[in-house]
Amino acid sequence: MPLDTYLVPKGIEWNYSTENIKDLDTRIHFLGKQNHFNTRRNDVLNQWEMKTDFVSWLLQTNIQAYFDRPVEKVVSNWYFADFLLENPFLGQNVDELGIRRERSRYSLIGCAFDFLFQKSRELETRLDAARRSLGLASQAPKLGLQIRMGDISLHRGLLKNNHIDFKRFMNCARVFGQSLARRKADTVREPVKWFLATDDTAVKRYALKNYPLNAVTLNITPQHINSLTKTTNSEKIEGMFGVIMDHFLLSECDFLILSKSTFGKTAAALFFHSEGTSIYEDVCGEQLRKGMTPNLRTIHQIDGYFWKHRNSSN
Repeated sequence: MPLDTYLVPKGIEWNYSTENIKDLDTRIHFLGKQNHFNTRRNDVLNQWEMKTDFVSWLLQTNIQAYFDRPVEKVVSNWYFADFLLENPFLGQNVDELGIRRERSRYSLIGCAFDFLFQKSRELETRLDAARRSLGLASQAPKLGLQIRMGDISLHRGLLKNNHIDFKRFMNCARVFGQSLARRKADTVREPVKWFLATDDTAVKRYALKNYPLNAVTLNITPQHINSLTKTTNSEKIEGMFGVIMDHFLLSECDFLILSKSTFGKTAAALFFHSEGTSIYEDVCGEQLRKGMTPNLRTIHQIDGYFWKHRNSSN
């Protein structure tokens, strides 16, 4: 579906027609493993056998000088933005942007998003309505739960090999909420809201039935992106709205308990969550087994520059 149904240009006009550049000298780069192509392609530069080889090249290359054509097309299936922070030729740019090297490695996704995108009017309208209806517009602390069931929810694969126990996420959320209420009794007067983003309707039903004072979730049928290819255009549009709204509402929560998936990592990155305000479920579960409280801090450890940039009218 057209991306600008959901997100529109901000820092650059990324929906500029490629017809306008078709006669310019163009070069293609694939930053990934060589064996991802059946045969070596002559129109693609720089394919590596190992990511370590690619990183070695990245750390010693003058990126700005290297990309010298009028049009450079770059495709990658490796996340490498954090390595750019160590590139000696980009050091000054990093300092000028105010990027802190000790931040979460995924915070650059938030920087890139803030530069490239702003929400479409339709998406903003839908998100505002969802925040109000779910009670997420209140001052109560918000805890995001991202529970990816994967093959189980798609009814495929070896289900007996999928050992995801979604109840552990909610147990972590319950213990964390109790701890937060004890520590912040003077300021936290409402129950902690749990926003649940999941790809399984059964998980939604369980949470709403067993934790009615805490759990809220969008009234949508969860879908995976690959399942949307088999639907009508109107179903695709609505399905994508559901996925994207889940993602944004999750990112806006004060604290996060996540599955180890890209969906959770990028949600944490959008609002520049520090590693002190998000935790993976397996780490949280291990802390509970040791009699510890989930190690989520009670305040955002957000860099001042990022926070001001996020809220800036500019």
